[in-house]
Formats: sequence, structure tokens, C-alpha cells
Amino acid sequence: ANVSLEKADGYFSSLQSEHIGSPLLREATMIMAQAHMEAGEYVLAEHFLDEYIRRFASTKEREFASFLKMRSQFMALPNPLRDQTLINDALKEGESFKQTYYGSYYLPAVDTMLVKLYLARANLNKTISSLYGRIDKPKAQAFYAQKEPESWINWEKVNPPDIPWYR
Repeated sequence: ANVSLEKADGYFSSLQSEHIGSPLLREATMIMAQAHMEAGEYVLAEHFLDEYIRRFASTKEREFASFLKMRSQFMALPNPLRDQTLINDALKEGESFKQTYYGSYYLPAVDTMLVKLYLARANLNKTISSLYGRIDKPKAQAFYAQKEPESWINWEKVNPPDIPWYR
């Protein structure tokens, strides 16, 4: 209630270690995951969601927790022009979600996140290729120019991200 996640983490650790069979542990794990997501602490949110999926989730709850995990990975990308690994990890998580929960209620949201991630990855590769072209590295430029091209992207209709010069 006071948005003191440090204190909440302490209480959660105490609950988990001293009362391992508590019926409150299931809800507390999900509350901690959502609280950390709300605070922008996406790695901790993923940790709690993994714990929830592993220990408590039924089939329907697993779907929701997996969606939250995908959303957390998507939200963890503050600057898509820097985090190539995070983009690839989020794409794997999203594709895995689509295969596992092919009839899910959350598929439109996951598809939207995936399209944005594919666009971000393609734009990142295009930017890296352009950079190597400017510094006269033709092999590296060609490598990134052909790297996983997204043939469905019509670059004429895509507005590139507006990133300040100091970034």
C-alpha cells in the first residue's frame, strides 16, 4: 500500500521461508510480480512470474502468468537500439507463447508486441548496417544488411523512431 517494495520483498522472503505451506504464498507471489512490473523492475517481475508458474499456476493461470512474463520482457526494452539480446529473448518468449497458447485471449496483445519487436530488430539491423557503411566496413555492413531481413516490412511506410541526438 505504501509502494515500499524493499519492505514488501522482506515480508515476502519471511513468508516464504517461515511459512512454506501458507495459502497466502500463491497470491503474494503474483502480487509481488505485478508490483515489480508496475515499478518498472522487470527482471524481478520475471523472477516472481517464473516462481509462480513453477510452483502454483494451474493451466489457465499459467497462460496469464506467461502473458505477463512476455509483457514484462517487452516493457523491459527502454531503448530498442541498444538491447539486441533483450529483443531476441522477448521474440523467443512471444513465439513460445503463441505456440503453447494458440487459442489464447491474449494473442492480439502478444501479436502487437511481436510486430513491434520485429520492427525494432529490423530497424536495429538496418541502423548497424548503416553505421558500418559510414565507417567503411563493407563486410560487416553486408552482414547486417542481409541479417534476418523482414520481407513483410515496407520501409517506405514505416516511420523511423525519433531518438534524440544525445542517445
